[in-house]
This record gives sequence, structure tokens and C-alpha cells, in this order.
Amino acid sequence: MRPGWSLDNAGPDAAARKLAEIEAAIVSLKATSHKGSLRDEIAPGLHANPASRKTVLAYVVDDDAGEVLIYAVTCGGADWAMRGNAREGMRSSAGRSRRDMASTSSASSGVGTGR
Repeated sequence: MRPGWSLDNAGPDAAARKLAEIEAAIVSLKATSHKGSLRDEIAPGLHANPASRKTVLAYVVDDDAGEVLIYAVTCGGADWAMRGNAREGMRSSAGRSRRDMASTSSASSGVGTGR
């Protein structure tokens, strides 16, 4: 799904609902950060978890720092695994602390792991 698709085709209310679903899924990681499928074949420690019917979160849990690092939020059947493999730093930085990978990580959720 390209950026703005929900807003352009489904309207602002549908786009707002989709964003609320994604935000709720991200916030839920604070209590259950290790849920989702572990996808070590893509990157060490990478989890994939549905955020809604057609949205997937790809993230790594850094237990030492008490953080969840979001690497991708994809919608509409996008090939998040292929995008993740192509993303600079995903394979090499998964499982390392945020301090160690500050220069390679493209996004951080700011969600703690509740520890």
C-alpha cells in the first residue's frame, strides 16, 4: 500500500481508523513485546506481528535497554520481509542495543517493554 492510499481512496475516517489500529498494536508491545512470530531467518531477533487484518509490524526487542525497535509497518500485503532484507542495517543491527546501532536504525517506536 502506498503512502496516503487510505486517505485518497477510503477517506479520512478510514485512514484515521487504520492509524489508530496501528498505534494500538504498537502500544500493546509494551506489555507483550515478545508476541508474534520470531523470524530469525530474516534477521536475528526479528518479530513479525499483525497490527490489523492487513497490517504487519516488524520489530526487535532489546530487553537490556527495555525498548522495542520498529523496523517496518507494512499494509495491504506488502512484502515486508523482502523490504526488511533490503533495508540497510536490519540484518546487522537486529538484537543489538539501541546505543550500538544509533547510526544504522531508521526508526524507534519509543515503546518500552514494561520492565
